[in-house]
Amino acid sequence: MAELKEEHFEVIDSNKAKNFDRENTVKLNQAREIYNRTNGLQNISEYELKKFNWLMKFIPGQTEKENEEYLKEIQKKL
Repeated sequence: MAELKEEHFEVIDSNKAKNFDRENTVKLNQAREIYNRTNGLQNISEYELKKFNWLMKFIPGQTEKENEEYLKEIQKKL
């Protein structure tokens, strides 16, 4: 197998960054749709809540304060 040069790593890193941004944009849009459809998460089903939490990487084991700060950051993005 050919040895990878520095230029190859730059291309690989660039592609990883583009893919990461694309995936996160899709996830953010899905979370935004759930948020809007459920009236700001007020009328949300258990399934939609699980999906929303998964999309936003909400971690139930964190402290209440950490989760509140995380949700505030998310709401700013929405």
